[in-house]
Parts: sequence; C-alpha cells; structure tokens
Amino acid sequence: MVLPKKHTSATEVKRGIQVMAVASLMAVGVYEGYFGAGTGVLLNAVLSRITTAPYVKYNATRNMAALCADILSVIIFVFTLPIDWMVVPIIAVCLFAGGYLGPIVVRFIPSKVMQYTISCFAIIVALYLGYQAFM
Repeated sequence: MVLPKKHTSATEVKRGIQVMAVASLMAVGVYEGYFGAGTGVLLNAVLSRITTAPYVKYNATRNMAALCADILSVIIFVFTLPIDWMVVPIIAVCLFAGGYLGPIVVRFIPSKVMQYTISCFAIIVALYLGYQAFM
C-alpha cells in the first residue's frame, strides 16, 4: 500500500498480473472465511495494487467483499460448529457500529494518511507477532 503504483491503462495489464490478482483475492477470501483478523489490511493491500481507483472506492469494495465472505462463513459455521450464542449479539452490535462509522471516518481523512497509517500499523503488528512467535 505504501509503494508507488505505475499508472497503466486497462489494456496494458498483462495476463500474468490478472491471474496473480485473482489468486491473491481468492487467498485473502479463504483466509477471511477461516480467520478474519487482519483481512481488511490484506484486502486493501491487494486492491491498492490491482486498481487505479482512489482509496475511498476500493475501501468500499473491500467492505462489500468482506461482508459477502463473512455471510458465507457464518452460514457454514452455523451448520458445522458449536456456537456460543451469548456473544453473538455483542459481536453483531460492534460489527454494525464499525460498518457504519468506518465509511464516515474514511470520507474525512485523506487517502494517503489512511494508507500510510494502516501500512505502518500492519508492519508494527506483524513485527510484534513475529517477535512473539519466534523469539
């Protein structure tokens, strides 16, 4: 997300890049369905590389893709796993609050600030978790 992008027209995009983009999106989707944490950053990173749209637009795309993946995951989990139904209302309220407030915040903060802030926090968390896991 912090690396500068080369601006090319859609006709110049090579087939290998298109295949890599689809594979990356599929991998993030599978990861989100299984785990969920951090997929917003992963999906934003992939979308930032494969689209020329501004941050606000691909962030909205990410929100809709995440919603679809989460709905599918919920359907699968409800029928295959035991669920602690006492925590479901708390999670639902927090998810809806974040889904409502997130786009409002994104509209007011400049795109570059959002991209660099998210990237910095992602790197810090990755380094911290890597340190915890391997040191």
